[in-house]
Amino acid sequence: MPTERPSLWRRLLSGLGFGAGGAASAPAEPRSVTGGLDPASFEPGDFLWPKRKGAIVVRALPGEPASAEARQWEAERDRRLGSHTRSMQNPEVAERLRSMRYEEFERYYFEGATESAVTRGIDIGGVKVSAGHVGIIEIAPDGAPYVIEAVPTGSLAILGGGTVQRSPYPDWLARRPDNQFWHGRLRGVDGAIRVRISEEAARHLGKPYDIFNFDLDDDTAFYCSKLAWMSVWRAAAIAVDDDPNPKRGGRFPPWFSPKQLLHAPRILVLSKPADY
Repeated sequence: MPTERPSLWRRLLSGLGFGAGGAASAPAEPRSVTGGLDPASFEPGDFLWPKRKGAIVVRALPGEPASAEARQWEAERDRRLGSHTRSMQNPEVAERLRSMRYEEFERYYFEGATESAVTRGIDIGGVKVSAGHVGIIEIAPDGAPYVIEAVPTGSLAILGGGTVQRSPYPDWLARRPDNQFWHGRLRGVDGAIRVRISEEAARHLGKPYDIFNFDLDDDTAFYCSKLAWMSVWRAAAIAVDDDPNPKRGGRFPPWFSPKQLLHAPRILVLSKPADY
């Protein structure tokens, strides 16, 4: 029997430091962690983007059959388009999503929508893609740093099954021993507002992960960069990408990606180990 090709989404999650099934489980035992950012540089409401060195999202090569996650993503997309959720308010956007290939979704979500973002990617079979994830820094009263993030879980995590969760920074870092880290901060606001960003993110702990919830101000479910956008919006009354319309289901592409957040002019990048 031929060896099963690792699923695209499992390879992506591995690139982001999650386990083979997608769960961001804690290490089996405490261990020292090297290579991360010094937490003394963190302030509440900062953002962290992890990425395994050289990690990319590799789609199926031309001529290969559709992967299981592609088929299930398309089935879930069709189900959600048929349910007329609040996030799907524009018929033209719904029609473009209906005809969207899974590979296009990967490019728009993991690379971002702008031409400049796409050209910074790596060309694999004609599609430029890379992994992306973002978490929000929280500082406890005792000074201990935590990371709040919307985390997918399960073998087909992009369809849901995860939650917004909080991890102590050492544990979060230990799950990513060979990652590089980008560190950013919202420009032009004082420390009290940045504290409110982390407090807003923490209000949604335990809520579900949902890649199809396109309304950035809807707080029933999140993907990682949606949680970041909404936390800034509600805490600082600022659209971090200078687009104050949260109903992204009314435009195409409807996702706000981690890479778009990193390259937003309102983000001061404090650590940049490489091009993201």
